[in-house]
Amino acid sequence: DATGPPLTMTSFIPEDLHRQWTTEFIFEAREEAAPQMRCFLACPCCRLADTWRAAGLLPYHFGALVTQFFCIFTPCIGAYFRGLIRDRFVIPGTRTADLLQWICCLPFAAAQEAKQMEDVCHASFHEEEAMRKEAGRKADIERKQKEEDEAEKQGRKAEGDSAGKALQDLTSAIGKPTGRASKERAHVHREHTRKTSVLQGCFEFKA
Repeated sequence: DATGPPLTMTSFIPEDLHRQWTTEFIFEAREEAAPQMRCFLACPCCRLADTWRAAGLLPYHFGALVTQFFCIFTPCIGAYFRGLIRDRFVIPGTRTADLLQWICCLPFAAAQEAKQMEDVCHASFHEEEAMRKEAGRKADIERKQKEEDEAEKQGRKAEGDSAGKALQDLTSAIGKPTGRASKERAHVHREHTRKTSVLQGCFEFKA
């Protein structure tokens, strides 16, 4: 859809598109709403159905059938939906004025409403798309930050494990005598044993 999907109750509508029509009723309609005017003159049922679909009021095919089967009541139907569009965008006006505009200047009323809905749908679509991209960007930043925090946590844990292992190795190394120290202790022990044996032998000989 070139103008964006139809509006829903939760669609975001920019503030500058509230409280006023995007084009004036007659003078600007001949210029800015000229494509919508030509479309209405060529096929009024299709043009009105597309406007009501864009506003989220009626499905396209149902709107086309309504204007075909009840074409004699088109001004009344158009005035009713014009009032709903005004209410949606808080545009000043009355039901009586809506009906008079649809009776006296039907093509201009239809073109003004069509231009309004195309502008709103286009702006709403791009605003929501920008909001989705911004939300996605924030989600990516949060995800990357979480991954970095997790990696840092794992790194700290690995450093702690490495330091603990090093401390354990150092403690074990201190507790164990070295090879040279073991030999010296064994030599001292042998010498002590030999001297003890000699002394015991001397005492036995004297006895």
